Amino acid sequence: MHIAKPSTGIWTHSSAKKCYYGIQLSNKSAEYRPTSSVIIHDHVWIGGNCTIYPDVTIGQNAIIAPNSAVNKNVPQYTMVGGVPAKFIKKTNQV
Repeated sequence: MHIAKPSTGIWTHSSAKKCYYGIQLSNKSAEYRPTSSVIIHDHVWIGGNCTIYPDVTIGQNAIIAPNSAVNKNVPQYTMVGGVPAKFIKKTNQV
């Protein structure tokens, strides 16, 4: 696995609902701050300045282009990029 520096973030929680509803970030209510895992499989390349959001699985040999925001699962042998990340192309399966 390769994760480029310096500013790639892998989030296991999100405070977006709190911001949307105007709830103080200090409020620890799980209802408005859900947590979930991020699964990154083998041989994944994540470019710099990416954000990976909760409840995302990145498949084996996937490529995340720099400056991307990944909010959905990425299938194996797939390149994605953009904000939000979208399919770019399939990569070669060896």
